[in-house]
Amino acid sequence: MTVNKKVFLFLREAGCCLHCSLRFMRERNPDSYLNIKDFIKERGLEDGGGTDSPGHKVQKCNPCVVCAGLLQHCVDDHTVQEIAAQVGGYDADRFALAVSLPVSLGVRAHALWLHAGERCTAEAGVRDEGDVTALKDVWKWLVAPRLARLLGKEPDGGASCGFTVSVPVAYEDEEEECRPLHQLYRQNGWRSKLRSGGPTRKGTELILKDTDDAVFRKRFPVPPGVPARAVSIRAEGVACQHGSVYLAGRYLKFSRTLSQTPWLIDGERKMKESVEELIAPRVQRAVAAASYKFSSSGREDVDVRTLGRGRPFVLDLLDARRTKLSPRDVRRLEQEINQSTQDVAVRDLQIVPKEQLAELKQGEEEKTKRYVALCVSRDPVTRRALDRLGFVTDLQVMQKMPVRVLHRRPASCRPRVVHSMRAWLVPDDPARDPDDARAGLFKLEVVTQAGTYVKELVHGDFGRTTPSLGALLGDISVDILALDVMAVSLDWPPAVNYDM
Repeated sequence: MTVNKKVFLFLREAGCCLHCSLRFMRERNPDSYLNIKDFIKERGLEDGGGTDSPGHKVQKCNPCVVCAGLLQHCVDDHTVQEIAAQVGGYDADRFALAVSLPVSLGVRAHALWLHAGERCTAEAGVRDEGDVTALKDVWKWLVAPRLARLLGKEPDGGASCGFTVSVPVAYEDEEEECRPLHQLYRQNGWRSKLRSGGPTRKGTELILKDTDDAVFRKRFPVPPGVPARAVSIRAEGVACQHGSVYLAGRYLKFSRTLSQTPWLIDGERKMKESVEELIAPRVQRAVAAASYKFSSSGREDVDVRTLGRGRPFVLDLLDARRTKLSPRDVRRLEQEINQSTQDVAVRDLQIVPKEQLAELKQGEEEKTKRYVALCVSRDPVTRRALDRLGFVTDLQVMQKMPVRVLHRRPASCRPRVVHSMRAWLVPDDPARDPDDARAGLFKLEVVTQAGTYVKELVHGDFGRTTPSLGALLGDISVDILALDVMAVSLDWPPAVNYDM
Protein backbone atom coordinates (compact mmCIF):
# COMPACT_ATOMS: atom_id res chain seq x y z
CA MET A 1 0.00 0.00 0.00
CA THR A 2 1.05 3.62 -0.41
CA VAL A 3 1.30 5.49 2.87
CA ASN A 4 -0.12 9.00 2.44
CA LYS A 5 2.19 11.60 3.93
CA LYS A 6 -0.60 14.14 4.51
CA VAL A 7 -2.57 11.61 6.58
CA PHE A 8 0.55 10.54 8.43
CA LEU A 9 1.35 14.12 9.45
CA PHE A 10 -2.28 14.73 10.38
CA LEU A 11 -2.18 11.79 12.78
CA ARG A 12 1.14 12.95 14.21
CA GLU A 13 -0.20 16.41 14.82
CA ALA A 14 -3.21 14.88 16.59
CA GLY A 15 -0.78 13.33 19.07
CA CYS A 16 -0.22 9.80 17.71
CA CYS A 17 3.11 8.09 18.16
CA LEU A 18 4.91 6.81 15.08
CA HIS A 19 3.59 3.28 15.53
CA CYS A 20 -0.04 4.29 16.04
CA SER A 21 0.17 6.59 13.01
CA LEU A 22 1.10 3.58 10.89
CA ARG A 23 -1.59 1.48 12.57
CA PHE A 24 -4.30 3.92 11.57
CA MET A 25 -2.99 3.81 8.03
CA ARG A 26 -3.45 0.05 7.87
CA GLU A 27 0.23 -0.90 7.77
CA ARG A 28 0.37 -4.69 8.27
CA ASN A 29 4.06 -5.54 7.83
CA PRO A 30 5.76 -6.29 11.18
CA ASP A 31 9.13 -5.21 9.77
CA SER A 32 7.75 -1.70 9.22
CA TYR A 33 7.25 -1.36 12.98
CA LEU A 34 10.47 -3.13 13.98
CA ASN A 35 12.48 -0.77 11.77
CA ILE A 36 10.17 2.20 11.94
CA LYS A 37 12.77 4.95 11.49
CA ASP A 38 14.11 3.33 8.33
CA PHE A 39 10.55 2.78 7.07
CA ILE A 40 9.60 6.44 7.61
CA LYS A 41 12.78 7.63 5.94
CA GLU A 42 12.34 5.32 2.94
CA ARG A 43 8.74 6.51 2.46
CA GLY A 44 9.65 10.17 2.87
CA LEU A 45 7.33 10.66 5.83
CA GLU A 46 9.61 12.86 7.92
CA ASP A 47 7.97 15.91 9.44
CA GLY A 48 9.29 18.64 7.19
CA GLY A 49 8.36 21.39 9.63
CA GLY A 50 11.42 20.89 11.86
CA THR A 51 11.45 21.15 15.63
CA ASP A 52 8.78 23.87 15.67
CA SER A 53 6.19 21.84 13.75
CA PRO A 54 2.98 20.92 15.63
CA GLY A 55 3.65 17.21 15.32
CA HIS A 56 7.12 17.53 16.78
CA LYS A 57 5.89 19.64 19.68
CA VAL A 58 3.09 17.23 20.57
CA GLN A 59 5.28 14.15 20.40
CA LYS A 60 8.53 15.48 21.83
CA CYS A 61 7.85 14.20 25.35
CA ASN A 62 4.15 13.35 25.58
CA PRO A 63 2.73 9.83 25.58
CA CYS A 64 0.66 8.86 22.54
CA VAL A 65 -2.99 9.95 22.68
CA VAL A 66 -4.11 6.51 21.44
CA CYS A 67 -1.88 3.87 23.09
CA ALA A 68 -1.07 6.09 26.12
CA GLY A 69 2.60 5.26 25.63
CA LEU A 70 2.29 1.48 25.32
CA LEU A 71 4.26 1.42 22.04
CA GLN A 72 6.69 4.01 23.38
CA HIS A 73 7.52 2.81 26.89
CA CYS A 74 6.35 -0.83 27.11
CA VAL A 75 8.40 -2.24 24.26
CA ASP A 76 11.86 -1.30 25.54
CA ASP A 77 14.58 -3.68 26.71
CA HIS A 78 13.74 -3.11 30.38
CA THR A 79 10.12 -4.20 29.91
CA VAL A 80 11.12 -7.25 27.87
CA GLN A 81 13.69 -8.25 30.50
CA GLU A 82 11.08 -7.96 33.26
CA ILE A 83 8.73 -10.22 31.29
CA ALA A 84 11.48 -12.75 30.60
CA ALA A 85 12.44 -12.84 34.29
CA GLN A 86 8.96 -14.11 35.15
CA VAL A 87 8.98 -16.90 32.56
CA GLY A 88 10.92 -19.73 34.11
CA GLY A 89 10.95 -23.49 34.40
CA TYR A 90 9.03 -24.32 31.21
CA ASP A 91 10.83 -26.60 28.76
CA ALA A 92 8.66 -25.70 25.74
CA ASP A 93 10.61 -24.82 22.58
CA ARG A 94 8.01 -22.34 21.32
CA PHE A 95 5.78 -19.75 22.91
CA ALA A 96 2.79 -17.63 21.97
CA LEU A 97 2.66 -14.08 23.32
CA ALA A 98 -0.65 -12.62 24.49
CA VAL A 99 -1.44 -9.18 25.90
CA SER A 100 -4.46 -7.88 27.81
CA LEU A 101 -5.09 -4.17 27.20
CA PRO A 102 -6.96 -1.57 29.26
CA VAL A 103 -10.50 -0.79 28.14
CA SER A 104 -9.78 2.94 27.93
CA LEU A 105 -7.35 2.41 25.03
CA GLY A 106 -10.28 1.21 22.96
CA VAL A 107 -12.17 4.39 23.85
CA ARG A 108 -9.19 6.54 22.88
CA ALA A 109 -8.84 4.74 19.55
CA HIS A 110 -12.52 5.33 18.80
CA ALA A 111 -12.17 9.03 19.62
CA LEU A 112 -9.24 9.37 17.23
CA TRP A 113 -11.17 7.47 14.57
CA LEU A 114 -14.03 9.98 14.79
CA HIS A 115 -11.52 12.81 14.53
CA ALA A 116 -9.63 11.39 11.55
CA GLY A 117 -12.21 9.06 10.03
CA GLU A 118 -13.06 11.04 6.91
CA ARG A 119 -9.45 11.78 6.04
CA CYS A 120 -8.36 8.18 6.68
CA THR A 121 -11.21 6.93 4.54
CA ALA A 122 -10.53 9.26 1.66
CA GLU A 123 -6.77 9.29 1.57
CA ALA A 124 -5.44 6.23 3.39
CA GLY A 125 -7.80 3.55 2.10
CA VAL A 126 -9.15 2.75 5.58
CA ARG A 127 -12.85 2.08 5.12
CA ASP A 128 -13.83 1.00 8.61
CA GLU A 129 -12.53 1.32 12.16
CA GLY A 130 -11.94 -2.43 12.07
CA ASP A 131 -9.37 -1.90 9.30
CA VAL A 132 -6.98 -0.26 11.76
CA THR A 133 -4.10 -2.59 12.58
CA ALA A 134 -4.72 -3.97 16.08
CA LEU A 135 -2.71 -2.39 18.88
CA LYS A 136 -2.03 -5.75 20.51
CA ASP A 137 -0.66 -7.16 17.25
CA VAL A 138 1.87 -4.33 16.91
CA TRP A 139 2.91 -4.68 20.55
CA LYS A 140 3.53 -8.42 20.04
CA TRP A 141 5.47 -7.78 16.82
CA LEU A 142 7.79 -5.43 18.74
CA VAL A 143 8.20 -7.52 21.89
CA ALA A 144 8.15 -11.16 20.73
CA PRO A 145 11.47 -11.24 18.82
CA ARG A 146 13.45 -9.77 21.73
CA LEU A 147 11.65 -11.94 24.26
CA ALA A 148 12.47 -14.97 22.13
CA ARG A 149 16.17 -14.18 22.25
CA LEU A 150 16.13 -13.85 26.04
CA LEU A 151 14.11 -17.04 26.58
CA GLY A 152 15.88 -19.14 23.96
CA LYS A 153 12.49 -20.11 22.51
CA GLU A 154 10.88 -19.54 19.12
CA PRO A 155 7.88 -17.18 18.93
CA ASP A 156 4.74 -18.81 17.58
CA GLY A 157 1.58 -16.91 16.78
CA GLY A 158 -0.44 -20.02 15.95
CA ALA A 159 -3.50 -20.94 17.97
CA SER A 160 -2.12 -24.47 18.44
CA CYS A 161 1.01 -23.35 20.30
CA GLY A 162 1.11 -25.22 23.58
CA PHE A 163 2.82 -22.55 25.71
CA THR A 164 1.43 -19.04 26.18
CA VAL A 165 2.99 -16.04 27.92
CA SER A 166 0.21 -13.60 28.84
CA VAL A 167 1.05 -10.01 29.80
CA PRO A 168 -1.62 -7.83 31.42
CA VAL A 169 -1.19 -4.08 30.86
CA ALA A 170 -2.26 -1.57 33.54
CA TYR A 171 -3.15 2.10 32.96
CA GLU A 172 -3.17 4.41 35.97
CA ASP A 173 -5.97 6.66 34.67
CA GLU A 174 -8.19 3.79 33.57
CA GLU A 175 -10.93 4.35 36.15
CA GLU A 176 -11.19 8.08 35.53
CA GLU A 177 -11.25 7.83 31.76
CA CYS A 178 -13.80 4.99 31.76
CA ARG A 179 -16.30 6.72 34.07
CA PRO A 180 -18.40 8.08 31.14
CA LEU A 181 -18.30 4.62 29.58
CA HIS A 182 -19.78 3.10 32.74
CA GLN A 183 -22.54 5.72 32.64
CA LEU A 184 -23.38 4.71 29.10
CA TYR A 185 -23.27 1.11 30.22
CA ARG A 186 -25.83 1.69 32.96
CA GLN A 187 -28.11 4.07 31.09
CA ASN A 188 -28.44 2.24 27.78
CA GLY A 189 -29.47 -1.16 29.14
CA TRP A 190 -26.18 -2.90 28.48
CA ARG A 191 -26.21 -4.36 31.99
CA SER A 192 -28.65 -7.04 30.82
CA LYS A 193 -26.45 -7.98 27.87
CA LEU A 194 -23.01 -7.91 29.49
CA ARG A 195 -21.63 -9.06 32.80
CA SER A 196 -22.78 -7.03 35.79
CA GLY A 197 -19.28 -6.06 36.92
CA GLY A 198 -18.88 -3.49 34.14
CA PRO A 199 -18.04 -3.38 30.43
CA THR A 200 -15.34 -5.76 29.25
CA ARG A 201 -13.11 -5.07 26.24
CA LYS A 202 -15.51 -6.96 24.00
CA GLY A 203 -18.44 -5.21 25.66
CA THR A 204 -16.76 -1.86 25.08
CA GLU A 205 -16.57 -2.59 21.37
CA LEU A 206 -20.31 -3.29 21.31
CA ILE A 207 -21.13 -0.15 23.30
CA LEU A 208 -19.01 2.08 21.06
CA LYS A 209 -20.48 0.53 17.94
CA ASP A 210 -24.04 1.21 19.09
CA THR A 211 -23.41 4.67 20.57
CA ASP A 212 -24.29 7.63 18.32
CA ASP A 213 -21.26 9.74 17.39
CA ALA A 214 -22.88 12.91 18.74
CA VAL A 215 -23.52 11.22 22.10
CA PHE A 216 -19.95 9.99 22.24
CA ARG A 217 -18.55 13.47 21.50
CA LYS A 218 -20.51 14.90 24.44
CA ARG A 219 -18.93 12.48 26.88
CA PHE A 220 -15.40 12.00 25.54
CA PRO A 221 -12.82 14.42 24.11
CA VAL A 222 -12.46 14.17 20.33
CA PRO A 223 -9.62 14.00 19.43
CA PRO A 224 -8.44 12.25 22.60
CA GLY A 225 -6.33 14.32 24.94
CA VAL A 226 -2.75 13.70 25.94
CA PRO A 227 -2.61 11.35 28.99
CA ALA A 228 -2.27 13.26 32.25
CA ARG A 229 0.93 11.47 33.29
CA ALA A 230 4.15 11.18 31.35
CA VAL A 231 4.40 7.45 32.08
CA SER A 232 1.10 5.94 33.17
CA ILE A 233 1.02 2.59 31.43
CA ARG A 234 3.03 -0.53 32.23
CA ALA A 235 3.18 -4.27 31.82
CA GLU A 236 2.06 -5.61 35.18
CA GLY A 237 2.85 -9.22 35.97
CA VAL A 238 3.06 -12.22 33.69
CA ALA A 239 0.92 -15.34 33.57
CA CYS A 240 2.31 -18.45 31.87
CA GLN A 241 0.19 -21.37 30.78
CA HIS A 242 1.13 -24.62 29.08
CA GLY A 243 -1.55 -26.61 27.33
CA SER A 244 -2.51 -30.03 28.63
CA VAL A 245 -0.10 -32.95 28.48
CA TYR A 246 -1.80 -36.34 28.38
CA LEU A 247 -0.15 -39.33 30.05
CA ALA A 248 -1.97 -42.60 29.37
CA GLY A 249 -1.48 -46.10 30.71
CA ARG A 250 -3.22 -49.02 32.36
CA TYR A 251 -3.60 -49.62 36.06
CA LEU A 252 -4.01 -52.86 38.02
CA LYS A 253 -5.78 -52.81 41.37
CA PHE A 254 -5.02 -55.54 43.89
CA SER A 255 -6.97 -54.30 46.90
CA ARG A 256 -10.62 -54.95 47.74
CA THR A 257 -10.79 -51.87 49.96
CA LEU A 258 -9.74 -49.18 47.48
CA SER A 259 -11.94 -46.82 45.48
CA GLN A 260 -10.93 -45.64 42.04
CA THR A 261 -11.27 -41.92 42.87
CA PRO A 262 -11.47 -40.09 46.22
CA TRP A 263 -14.66 -41.26 47.94
CA LEU A 264 -16.39 -38.45 49.76
CA ILE A 265 -19.95 -38.40 51.10
CA ASP A 266 -21.26 -35.09 52.45
CA GLY A 267 -17.67 -33.88 52.64
CA GLU A 268 -16.54 -36.87 54.71
CA ARG A 269 -13.83 -39.14 53.34
CA LYS A 270 -14.80 -42.83 53.33
CA MET A 271 -11.51 -44.28 52.16
CA LYS A 272 -7.99 -43.27 53.14
CA GLU A 273 -6.67 -43.50 49.58
CA SER A 274 -7.80 -44.17 46.03
CA VAL A 275 -6.29 -45.48 42.80
CA GLU A 276 -6.13 -41.92 41.50
CA GLU A 277 -4.31 -40.67 44.60
CA LEU A 278 -1.74 -43.47 44.45
CA ILE A 279 -0.87 -42.63 40.84
CA ALA A 280 -1.61 -39.03 39.89
CA PRO A 281 0.27 -36.97 42.52
CA ARG A 282 3.58 -38.66 41.68
CA VAL A 283 3.05 -37.93 37.98
CA GLN A 284 2.05 -34.36 38.80
CA ARG A 285 5.26 -33.79 40.73
CA ALA A 286 7.39 -35.36 38.01
CA VAL A 287 6.14 -32.93 35.35
CA ALA A 288 5.61 -29.97 37.73
CA ALA A 289 1.95 -29.62 36.68
CA ALA A 290 -0.38 -27.13 38.37
CA SER A 291 -3.19 -29.71 38.56
CA TYR A 292 -4.55 -32.83 36.86
CA LYS A 293 -7.71 -34.61 35.80
CA PHE A 294 -8.03 -38.40 36.01
CA SER A 295 -10.17 -40.37 33.54
CA SER A 296 -10.50 -44.09 32.86
CA SER A 297 -12.34 -46.58 30.69
CA GLY A 298 -15.11 -47.32 33.18
CA ARG A 299 -14.57 -48.08 36.86
CA GLU A 300 -14.69 -50.99 39.27
CA ASP A 301 -16.33 -51.09 42.69
CA VAL A 302 -14.26 -50.62 45.83
CA ASP A 303 -14.24 -54.38 46.55
CA VAL A 304 -13.42 -55.44 42.99
CA ARG A 305 -9.88 -56.11 41.83
CA THR A 306 -8.61 -55.27 38.33
CA LEU A 307 -6.07 -57.78 37.03
CA GLY A 308 -4.73 -58.96 33.68
CA ARG A 309 -3.39 -56.05 31.63
CA GLY A 310 -5.32 -53.60 33.75
CA ARG A 311 -7.78 -50.80 33.01
CA PRO A 312 -6.91 -47.97 30.57
CA PHE A 313 -6.65 -44.50 32.08
CA VAL A 314 -5.34 -41.06 31.19
CA LEU A 315 -4.08 -38.12 33.22
CA ASP A 316 -4.76 -34.65 31.83
CA LEU A 317 -1.82 -32.70 33.27
CA LEU A 318 -2.58 -28.98 33.36
CA ASP A 319 0.12 -26.33 32.94
CA ALA A 320 3.02 -28.78 33.13
CA ARG A 321 6.45 -27.16 33.15
CA ARG A 322 8.24 -30.35 32.16
CA THR A 323 6.79 -31.85 28.99
CA LYS A 324 9.76 -33.51 27.29
CA LEU A 325 9.67 -36.95 28.87
CA SER A 326 11.85 -39.58 27.21
CA PRO A 327 10.79 -43.25 27.22
CA ARG A 328 13.39 -43.78 29.92
CA ASP A 329 11.88 -40.98 32.03
CA VAL A 330 8.41 -42.49 31.72
CA ARG A 331 9.71 -45.95 32.54
CA ARG A 332 11.43 -44.58 35.66
CA LEU A 333 8.20 -42.87 36.70
CA GLU A 334 6.29 -46.11 36.21
CA GLN A 335 8.74 -47.99 38.41
CA GLU A 336 8.55 -45.30 41.10
CA ILE A 337 4.76 -45.63 41.28
CA ASN A 338 4.87 -49.42 41.39
CA GLN A 339 7.47 -49.46 44.16
CA SER A 340 5.49 -47.00 46.28
CA THR A 341 2.45 -49.22 46.91
CA GLN A 342 1.29 -52.84 46.93
CA ASP A 343 -2.32 -51.94 46.15
CA VAL A 344 -1.86 -50.58 42.63
CA ALA A 345 0.48 -51.06 39.68
CA VAL A 346 0.72 -49.21 36.37
CA ARG A 347 2.00 -50.30 33.00
CA ASP A 348 2.32 -49.02 29.43
CA LEU A 349 2.71 -45.39 30.53
CA GLN A 350 3.18 -43.04 27.56
CA ILE A 351 2.47 -39.51 26.34
CA VAL A 352 -0.47 -39.48 23.90
CA PRO A 353 -1.99 -36.73 21.70
CA LYS A 354 -5.36 -35.27 22.61
CA GLU A 355 -6.95 -36.79 19.51
CA GLN A 356 -6.53 -40.28 20.98
CA LEU A 357 -8.66 -39.57 24.06
CA ALA A 358 -11.84 -40.32 22.12
CA GLU A 359 -10.78 -43.98 22.05
CA LEU A 360 -10.80 -44.07 25.86
CA LYS A 361 -14.37 -42.79 26.08
CA GLN A 362 -15.60 -45.12 23.35
CA GLY A 363 -14.30 -48.05 25.36
CA GLU A 364 -16.58 -47.22 28.29
CA GLU A 365 -19.70 -48.45 26.46
CA GLU A 366 -18.61 -50.11 23.23
CA LYS A 367 -16.01 -52.65 24.35
CA THR A 368 -16.37 -55.97 26.17
CA LYS A 369 -15.01 -56.90 29.60
CA ARG A 370 -14.09 -60.26 31.07
CA TYR A 371 -14.73 -61.01 34.73
CA VAL A 372 -14.15 -63.90 37.12
CA ALA A 373 -16.56 -64.12 40.07
CA LEU A 374 -16.46 -66.38 43.11
CA CYS A 375 -20.07 -67.44 43.64
CA VAL A 376 -21.96 -69.38 46.27
CA SER A 377 -25.21 -71.30 45.93
CA ARG A 378 -27.55 -72.10 48.78
CA ASP A 379 -28.85 -74.97 46.70
CA PRO A 380 -26.86 -77.92 45.39
CA VAL A 381 -25.18 -77.27 42.06
CA THR A 382 -23.34 -79.82 39.93
CA ARG A 383 -20.61 -79.55 37.38
CA ARG A 384 -23.11 -80.71 34.77
CA ALA A 385 -25.37 -77.76 35.56
CA LEU A 386 -22.50 -75.36 35.38
CA ASP A 387 -21.30 -76.84 32.08
CA ARG A 388 -24.61 -75.82 30.51
CA LEU A 389 -23.65 -72.19 31.02
CA GLY A 390 -20.96 -72.70 28.40
CA PHE A 391 -23.70 -72.77 25.75
CA VAL A 392 -24.83 -69.23 26.60
CA THR A 393 -23.87 -66.83 23.84
CA ASP A 394 -24.92 -63.21 23.24
CA LEU A 395 -27.68 -63.40 25.83
CA GLN A 396 -29.59 -60.14 26.30
CA VAL A 397 -30.42 -59.26 29.88
CA MET A 398 -32.51 -56.36 31.15
CA GLN A 399 -31.07 -54.52 34.10
CA LYS A 400 -32.91 -51.95 36.14
CA MET A 401 -30.67 -49.53 38.00
CA PRO A 402 -29.25 -51.54 40.94
CA VAL A 403 -30.67 -50.85 44.38
CA ARG A 404 -27.17 -50.08 45.68
CA VAL A 405 -26.76 -47.06 43.37
CA LEU A 406 -30.34 -45.77 43.19
CA HIS A 407 -29.49 -43.06 45.71
CA ARG A 408 -27.10 -41.40 43.25
CA ARG A 409 -28.32 -42.40 39.78
CA PRO A 410 -31.69 -42.03 38.04
CA ALA A 411 -33.88 -45.10 37.78
CA SER A 412 -33.70 -46.68 34.34
CA CYS A 413 -33.76 -50.05 32.62
CA ARG A 414 -30.95 -50.90 30.25
CA PRO A 415 -30.41 -53.87 27.97
CA ARG A 416 -26.99 -55.46 28.18
CA VAL A 417 -25.43 -58.40 26.35
CA VAL A 418 -23.69 -61.37 27.98
CA HIS A 419 -21.41 -62.71 25.26
CA SER A 420 -20.24 -65.90 26.97
CA MET A 421 -20.11 -67.79 30.28
CA ARG A 422 -17.99 -70.52 31.77
CA ALA A 423 -18.22 -71.95 35.31
CA TRP A 424 -16.52 -74.59 37.42
CA LEU A 425 -16.89 -75.93 40.96
CA VAL A 426 -14.53 -74.92 43.76
CA PRO A 427 -14.65 -77.50 46.56
CA ASP A 428 -14.53 -75.96 50.05
CA ASP A 429 -12.83 -79.19 51.27
CA PRO A 430 -9.81 -80.35 49.23
CA ALA A 431 -10.74 -83.96 50.03
CA ARG A 432 -14.25 -83.56 48.63
CA ASP A 433 -15.07 -84.71 45.11
CA PRO A 434 -15.36 -81.58 42.93
CA ASP A 435 -18.40 -83.20 41.27
CA ASP A 436 -20.17 -83.53 44.62
CA ALA A 437 -23.63 -82.02 44.23
CA ARG A 438 -23.45 -80.58 47.72
CA ALA A 439 -20.54 -78.29 46.79
CA GLY A 440 -21.88 -74.71 46.86
CA LEU A 441 -18.83 -72.75 45.75
CA PHE A 442 -18.08 -72.19 42.10
CA LYS A 443 -16.29 -69.70 39.88
CA LEU A 444 -17.90 -67.94 36.95
CA GLU A 445 -16.01 -66.45 34.03
CA VAL A 446 -18.24 -64.10 32.06
CA VAL A 447 -17.64 -61.83 29.05
CA THR A 448 -20.10 -58.97 28.91
CA GLN A 449 -20.85 -55.74 27.18
CA ALA A 450 -19.23 -52.79 28.96
CA GLY A 451 -21.57 -51.29 31.50
CA THR A 452 -23.08 -54.57 32.66
CA TYR A 453 -23.63 -54.84 36.42
CA VAL A 454 -22.03 -58.24 37.01
CA LYS A 455 -22.89 -58.50 40.70
CA GLU A 456 -26.56 -58.05 39.86
CA LEU A 457 -26.23 -60.49 36.97
CA VAL A 458 -25.20 -63.10 39.55
CA HIS A 459 -27.71 -62.55 42.36
CA GLY A 460 -30.56 -60.97 40.39
CA ASP A 461 -30.96 -57.86 42.59
CA PHE A 462 -34.45 -58.85 43.83
CA GLY A 463 -35.59 -59.60 40.31
CA ARG A 464 -34.33 -56.31 38.86
CA THR A 465 -31.93 -58.15 36.50
CA THR A 466 -33.52 -60.73 34.21
CA PRO A 467 -32.49 -63.35 33.51
CA SER A 468 -29.96 -63.74 36.33
CA LEU A 469 -27.41 -66.47 36.87
CA GLY A 470 -29.71 -68.18 39.38
CA ALA A 471 -32.48 -68.31 36.78
CA LEU A 472 -30.12 -69.82 34.20
CA LEU A 473 -29.15 -72.52 36.71
CA GLY A 474 -32.76 -73.51 37.33
CA ASP A 475 -34.17 -70.80 39.61
CA ILE A 476 -31.74 -71.37 42.45
CA SER A 477 -30.42 -68.78 44.91
CA VAL A 478 -26.93 -67.58 44.00
CA ASP A 479 -24.80 -64.85 45.55
CA ILE A 480 -21.38 -63.39 44.80
CA LEU A 481 -18.45 -63.43 47.22
CA ALA A 482 -15.73 -61.78 45.17
CA LEU A 483 -15.28 -60.28 41.73
CA ASP A 484 -12.23 -59.56 39.55
CA VAL A 485 -11.96 -57.66 36.28
CA MET A 486 -9.67 -59.82 34.15
CA ALA A 487 -9.66 -57.95 30.86
CA VAL A 488 -10.91 -54.70 29.32
CA SER A 489 -10.90 -55.37 25.59
CA LEU A 490 -9.67 -51.93 24.62
CA ASP A 491 -6.25 -52.01 22.99
CA TRP A 492 -5.39 -48.53 24.19
CA PRO A 493 -2.93 -47.24 24.90
CA PRO A 494 -0.76 -49.65 22.91
CA ALA A 495 1.53 -51.94 24.86
CA VAL A 496 5.03 -50.56 25.48
CA ASN A 497 8.06 -52.61 24.52
CA TYR A 498 10.31 -52.06 27.52
CA ASP A 499 13.29 -53.72 25.79
CA MET A 500 13.59 -50.93 23.24
